[in-house]
Amino acid sequence: MHFHERYKLYSEAVIGGRGMDIESTKKRMFSQLAEELMNLVRIQFIVSSVVYLICATVLPQMGFGGLVIKIYPCLAAGYFILFTMYSAIIFLYYFNDLIGAAVTSLCFCLGTFVGAMAATHLATIWFGIGLVFGSMLGWCMAYHRLRVMERTLDVHIFCNGNLMKRGHGRMPSNKVFDRRQMKQEKEVVKQG
Repeated sequence: MHFHERYKLYSEAVIGGRGMDIESTKKRMFSQLAEELMNLVRIQFIVSSVVYLICATVLPQMGFGGLVIKIYPCLAAGYFILFTMYSAIIFLYYFNDLIGAAVTSLCFCLGTFVGAMAATHLATIWFGIGLVFGSMLGWCMAYHRLRVMERTLDVHIFCNGNLMKRGHGRMPSNKVFDRRQMKQEKEVVKQG
């Protein structure tokens, strides 16, 4: 089963389920999320390793040697973490955590900038360390936001919503049902 199906089951439980159904589907949803993140890490590791080995053996034969091959190991590690961070951002979008996604992206950009500035003073082999540092910082922030969302999902779902559109002006009546008004409306309909 994929995360989206578990997310749908949780959403359906929130709409019309019992409290224990909501809790059990929430636990299953977050365990599926952890499982999918681990599967993505495994797949990304395999892809990154294969691409790195191909590039390390094929590129020098095609004339791409020297500086490109010296920088590539650090960049390969950075891209491995970066694509994992991208998947965590997508999961943040599922929970409507736009602030978490923006903060994650900002951490990535700032970390990459600081790491790239620091890499200019290091040896050539470390020129890609900015990507590694920025990706790691962004991944840590995304993971932290996912964990916070897991702990506070009930508050996010049940307490932060609005039943009516916010606005200025007169407050609507708190009366839900009026029998006399309903009779008057039926009489108007019968006469009209």
